[in-house]
Amino acid sequence: MRTVENHGCMKKSFVENNPYRILGVYTGHSLANEIKNKNQIIAFAKVGQKVKYSLRGDDKLSQLDRTEVVAEDAFLRLSVQEDRIRHAFFWYADRKYAWGELVNRAVDHWIDGRISEALLCYDSLLSDNDLCGRFASDVASGMCSKSNAQIREIFLESLSAVLEYDDIVPFCLNCDENGCLGELIFNKFVRAELDRLTDSFMKDPSNINQLLDDFYEISSKIVSCTRLAGRIYGLQGMEYKAVAETVVKALYAQGQYVLNYIAFWGTSGRCSESIKICISFIKSLTKYIDKEITSLKIDDYLYCILGNNYDRTVATVENKCKNLLKKAIRQEIVGTSLWIICLICLTFSIVG
Repeated sequence: MRTVENHGCMKKSFVENNPYRILGVYTGHSLANEIKNKNQIIAFAKVGQKVKYSLRGDDKLSQLDRTEVVAEDAFLRLSVQEDRIRHAFFWYADRKYAWGELVNRAVDHWIDGRISEALLCYDSLLSDNDLCGRFASDVASGMCSKSNAQIREIFLESLSAVLEYDDIVPFCLNCDENGCLGELIFNKFVRAELDRLTDSFMKDPSNINQLLDDFYEISSKIVSCTRLAGRIYGLQGMEYKAVAETVVKALYAQGQYVLNYIAFWGTSGRCSESIKICISFIKSLTKYIDKEITSLKIDDYLYCILGNNYDRTVATVENKCKNLLKKAIRQEIVGTSLWIICLICLTFSIVG
């Protein structure tokens, strides 16, 4: 596995300002330790002094200015069980815990910008139900009421807060199977873009060109994200097939919406040239959707099942537009003929 070196260095502040670090403790330390250090920081601050704690990672992280306000804020941020778990993923652990080695390796990788390696460590922790449960219980002072699925969700939410689409692309291209990364791609990026695709059709589509541009731009992003999920899960993995099926259904559904709107636009008293444009829109849209969906490499039987309704819509709309085109051309021929006849009659009446 190749590493994307230094790509995550800009994420270092996520660790630097961790409330556990501010309070000078490792995750898994007692609440009494946190209170003692908080009070110490405040006491020193009152006489204009700064407390310095010697902690792992200090040689790679910026020095902290531990003021009274900063200490109070850090303590407050660790007052909620969920937040204790969230911040514990991104700070060093007490070595006495079985889960500590994985977390410590992950944080080292994260600080050094080796995000793909860090994610592999986190995935190992979250995939081990016993280890994951003990991790949450220990950092929450034995009062954890979260299930392993909820703990995983807390981690993914934290990850999505600091990693954007452009950040994760290099990791997907250079890492082995990683469930955390796959879930992040689907939950943050694919689902978000699917929602954006749906929302784009909730507006009044008065501009057909804008409607098509939005469809092409957003669906292209969705397909790109889905292909990344394929790299993570493998094209034959059940997780990938579930993601791809969701995407294909959405593309077909929104594609049908666009087709129906094209038909509506083209049949609202348009001239033959406008209807010809509609037919070209239909051909371009159909070709685009077929190409993008084929690139997702879903099973043939699923492709056929999901595509049947869409294909019927294409055929119906295309035939409707073609029939209207014939009618429009006839009307234009008749209109042109009548205009010529009127012009001839007018010419003769003037001459006469």
